[in-house]
Amino acid sequence: MRELLLEDYLDETGHPLKLFAGVGSMDKDLNRETYLKAVDEYLDFCEEEILQRADRLIGRLKNILDNNK
Repeated sequence: MRELLLEDYLDETGHPLKLFAGVGSMDKDLNRETYLKAVDEYLDFCEEEILQRADRLIGRLKNILDNNK
């Protein structure tokens, strides 16, 4: 998973970590408040995580390009 940069999202056994509340349209007890709370939590997670992951990807790409000169 290291090659895919997914190690931050998996536990020691390779299973996904619960990083935010996951809700689905099929959840029987899903109401507006629960849904909006889950969306807000997900967006907070993405706001920081996307930038960090992009930095890691850029670093990896720079390394590949530097080594292929």
